[in-house]
Amino acid sequence: MITINSQMESKRKPVRQLNTLAKTLTKIIKLKGQIPGVSIFANKELKSALHMAAVSAAHVKGELAEYYQRKLKERKSKIVI
Repeated sequence: MITINSQMESKRKPVRQLNTLAKTLTKIIKLKGQIPGVSIFANKELKSALHMAAVSAAHVKGELAEYYQRKLKERKSKIVI
């Protein structure tokens, strides 16, 4: 009996290690998902207004639209522009 139990235990050990690793990774992913993209101290209304002004300026004909298109052609990220 003892040999059968020890054999089964040795087979379960890697599975337990994988389960522990999976639980740890899940906790890390959940933690990272909870980190906000905007600081809690930020003035979100002002940030939103500035963002909308920048988006509007990029799509209306003018210097800013030309700048935006030029940076897109340079393969810059839309968020960075």
